[in-house]
Amino acid sequence: MYRLTAITWLYAVTTIIALVVTIMSARRRTTASGRYLVLMLLAITLWAGFGVLEVSATTVPLKILWSKFEYVGAVFAPVLLFLFVTSHELQRRQHSARTIVALCVLPVATLLIVFTNEWHSLVWTGFSEVSPATNLISYGHGLWFWVGYVGYSYMLITIATVLVVRQVILRPALYRTQAVLLLVAILFPWVASVVYVADLSPVQGLDLSRVALAITGTVMAAGVFKWQLLDLVPLARNVAIDRMADGLIVLDPEGRIIDMNTAAMRLLGLDGRVPFGSRLAEVAHDCPGLEQVTGPPQEGLLRCAGRWLEAAVSPVDERSHVAGGHVIVLHDITERIARQEELDLHRQHLERLVEERTQELERTLADLARTNLDLALANQAKDAFLTGMSHEMRTPLNTIIGFSDVLLQGMDGELTHAQRHHATLVNDAGKRLLGFVDEAFDAAHVLGGQVVPRPDRFDVGAAAEEVVDAARGAAADKGLDLVLHSALEHAGAVSDPALVRRVLATLIERAVSVTTAGRVDVTVTRTQRGSRVDIADAGPPVPDEEIGLLFEPFGRMRTSAGLRPDAAGLSLAVAAALAAGLGGTIEAGAGAEGWTVLSFTFPDMDMDE
Repeated sequence: MYRLTAITWLYAVTTIIALVVTIMSARRRTTASGRYLVLMLLAITLWAGFGVLEVSATTVPLKILWSKFEYVGAVFAPVLLFLFVTSHELQRRQHSARTIVALCVLPVATLLIVFTNEWHSLVWTGFSEVSPATNLISYGHGLWFWVGYVGYSYMLITIATVLVVRQVILRPALYRTQAVLLLVAILFPWVASVVYVADLSPVQGLDLSRVALAITGTVMAAGVFKWQLLDLVPLARNVAIDRMADGLIVLDPEGRIIDMNTAAMRLLGLDGRVPFGSRLAEVAHDCPGLEQVTGPPQEGLLRCAGRWLEAAVSPVDERSHVAGGHVIVLHDITERIARQEELDLHRQHLERLVEERTQELERTLADLARTNLDLALANQAKDAFLTGMSHEMRTPLNTIIGFSDVLLQGMDGELTHAQRHHATLVNDAGKRLLGFVDEAFDAAHVLGGQVVPRPDRFDVGAAAEEVVDAARGAAADKGLDLVLHSALEHAGAVSDPALVRRVLATLIERAVSVTTAGRVDVTVTRTQRGSRVDIADAGPPVPDEEIGLLFEPFGRMRTSAGLRPDAAGLSLAVAAALAAGLGGTIEAGAGAEGWTVLSFTFPDMDMDE
């Protein structure tokens, strides 16, 4: 149905330019000529916009349909160009409604004939096939096209051209540049239309009239609505110049004042009439620096009557208002300077705050470094102490245990009942103390991070079963059931099997020790990243606020009956440290029926770790 070509993009760019210029011009349509220009640009926008669809269509019927809509803008663009030029020639006076209606009679009739062309062929007599190269078609034109459309449009453009030429010849130098600009702008649609009508286009069927009119509208908008601000007629001066927020001063080549608006009078602290013929130094007593910025082109900042002014100087050549003079524009930037000074104060305050916080952070980091050093030294001292303590205590403890064994075996004679009881107490206390010494020495290595895992592939279900079997005796002595739940068969885990068994043994031993009746459940499962073992016991529940104490060395947790069995010692702290060394965790939580569940989760490790 549609095909994008280079011509499509050309028309699309033309449409966008015409639309943008239309919007810009619409904001400044205060004069009659300005309103005609906006309407002309709108007509060109419609013409070019429907042209995009026409040159993109790939079938002849679709191209004819869009060509009809193109005429909505095409028939009125020359009329609006004529109204614009004549209004400008008449010094921006608006045409009467009767004149406008009379000018639009033929365009309206042309539209009716275009949309009914199938009945009479007065506009198009035939159509060529769509060109495979350009996607264009050629139109055979009828009588009304030449008389009602081309003839009428050429007549209006010819009159407009004659009027502009008359401006170039008769207008004074003040407006001659403006008239020449309009003349150049009108030449574009003339040339484009002649090229198309005379079939001189290098691309068969390509009509650049709408592109030329878009250029014409753009040039006119720039010349009339922008440059005219420097060439306002006396009738519009009070409306535009005196209502400017910025001050405007016009000087002749000798530096004398020949014009000044109300804002400039106010900024310079002047009252009464404009001091024509005076020099700035003679009237601007409160602006001593103004005289130094009057050499164009130049910009300067000066202090005037307690306010900050930004002065911009522009030259005025012979083709503008004043031969060889210059224009000074004064812009009041007092509030901007005040805001800048306030921002500078805030910036300086923030810089001081940042500097203070930086120094405070550096001091804190230095304190932390010293604290870390002290902790490292203390840890070394602790390790040395535990090592020395272990060595120094093992010898007397082994001696106590050995001699108490000798007494209990009766090697030195039979003991009385009381003596045997006391010897047994000594032997048991020595063994417990020796076990604590071994545990403390082991904990020093584990908690100090000196135990390095040795990853290997093993069956986690079988490892759990071994640990459970080893603990069944202790559970049976208390009348407990130790139940293993595992549906894993040959579940291969990659970790340190010895450390995993050690952690499981500690957790199961803890569960058995705190449970007085019932059972202990051990559940083994595989996770996405590794393995998980849950040990649930029916012992006294651990309050949420004391769960963290489980894994602290020598934690002091109590129940209503006294100190908890798992409230002191190093075993759980060592187990937590071993789990962390394996990359895992031990978490405590509440299970069903008030049971306590310790969950040991560890990931599969790389074999090269």
